[in-house]
Amino acid sequence: NLMNSLLETDLSDTNCPSYLQARALSVISTACRNRKYNPSPETAAKLYNTVIQSTAPNQSLPCRVAACTCFRELYKRMSADGNGGDVDTLSGVVRNIVDILAYTNEDAFSLSLGALIIIVKRNPALKVGDLPSRLLNIWSAHCDDPMLSDGIFDTYRALSQNGTCCEELKKVVPQLLSLYNKLNSQEILTESAVCILADIVLFTPHQDLVAECIQKGFQDTIRLCIAVEGSMRDTCLCLLRAMVQRGAQMVAQLTITLADGEQVNGPAAILRALRLSAAQCHDPMTCCSSIGPLSGLIFQLLHQLGSSVDQTIVGEMLEAMILLAHKHNKLTTVVQPIVILFANLLRSYYNTTMEILLSRIKIDNQTGFSFLLSRWLESQHSFLGKVQLRISTVGLVALLQEKNEQVAQSKVQMKNKKTKNVVETPAQLTILVVLCRLLINEWNKAERKRQQEEEDEWGSDSDEEDEEDEDEDEGQMLSDLLEGLGGCDDDEDEEELSYTPNVDQLPTDLVVYLKQQLLPFLKENQTEVASALDASQQESMAKILGMQ
Repeated sequence: NLMNSLLETDLSDTNCPSYLQARALSVISTACRNRKYNPSPETAAKLYNTVIQSTAPNQSLPCRVAACTCFRELYKRMSADGNGGDVDTLSGVVRNIVDILAYTNEDAFSLSLGALIIIVKRNPALKVGDLPSRLLNIWSAHCDDPMLSDGIFDTYRALSQNGTCCEELKKVVPQLLSLYNKLNSQEILTESAVCILADIVLFTPHQDLVAECIQKGFQDTIRLCIAVEGSMRDTCLCLLRAMVQRGAQMVAQLTITLADGEQVNGPAAILRALRLSAAQCHDPMTCCSSIGPLSGLIFQLLHQLGSSVDQTIVGEMLEAMILLAHKHNKLTTVVQPIVILFANLLRSYYNTTMEILLSRIKIDNQTGFSFLLSRWLESQHSFLGKVQLRISTVGLVALLQEKNEQVAQSKVQMKNKKTKNVVETPAQLTILVVLCRLLINEWNKAERKRQQEEEDEWGSDSDEEDEEDEDEDEGQMLSDLLEGLGGCDDDEDEEELSYTPNVDQLPTDLVVYLKQQLLPFLKENQTEVASALDASQQESMAKILGMQ
């Protein structure tokens, strides 16, 4: 009744003051966000059509902005039922929203952009015309607020996946590169331009658009990366990482001129930027923010172009990463990305990686491998992120299965959990047994988690609110510590997935995977392994051996 009243009075009366119309639209938007509100199909259609009409240029600005917010909520419902409107209707709404963006203030810009994002995301074949160029011009001219950048990134990510605007996005590339020149006056615009380019390169299905970005933007991005520091350099590293992932061979064939006049090929230019970044990771805060982009780019470069990259420089870069882990060895946020880098390299670059770790790198009178493995085993339990945990586990399995003699003879130093003293691996235990013991713990953790999930799924009779309360408390339970202190949200996993090659080859069920990988080693070394296990671990080993 309230909705019908709003439709028949505030929104249908041409003499109704605009502030009352805007308020009515705000009430409708609030109602639509409530899942318990289920209007009849007739009422929903009337509301939807009225809201679309309220975005038109002949309406007042407050009314149009409120209509955008309301449209976003209504469109979610209508599109889910297949009633979101035809292409012409949605194209008209897009034109109206862009018109609103052209002269609204920053708050209204953000509200209106939300409606645009959902249309573009849910309609990848929608013809958007010159929207990419117009949107960039509007945003760069009127908005210098970093809080608005997320909306712009979401929009261009959606546009990158649109199948109809490749040519329009090509026109945007020079515009984005021109914003590099605003580094001194509007740094937020420059950094945002780099982020948008990274999304275009990473998410577009059009390889010719990727080529356009690399050919026109690689040299400028390298120069910018070398010239800046801090978060700006991290953002440049992310763009270079995307370029290598999507167009490695193009990058390898490029010859660019650096600011000092030196001419180098693409991989050498990237390594120059990487060395500068690693050299500037002095304090923990800088290192924590830079280590992720830094290690990600190193891996992409070696994974895509390993055989064509100067192996001496590769050794220097990997040594620099080990030194960073040594310098900040108490920070899991630094150690974890470095461990994940080497775990990933062991998946696709095993022999060269092990040769560098065992022969070329020395840390505190031990090999780079011994130092890395010590930090790895010590920190594994506190790693964050489902994808990262899977990568780390697969890396440990690779070490166990290769049966490298130098690996087997290595010693690791770890802190005793009770005394906090540093202890070396006991002489009677080989490093392979230590690895096996850790992987048994991982299997046990995965098994307990799966059992808990099954109990939650079949044994809970509570309502939705109770389930939400349980979810909030779940991360505080001791059994969930392996998931990380503070957790890792789904967006972080999605980002890692987009950058991880052969991610589909990672195990999805660690219980099954670890059982399959541990069985052969346990059968061959059952007595030796059992002597190194406590009662709980021996029980887990017995379960693994019995699950054939």
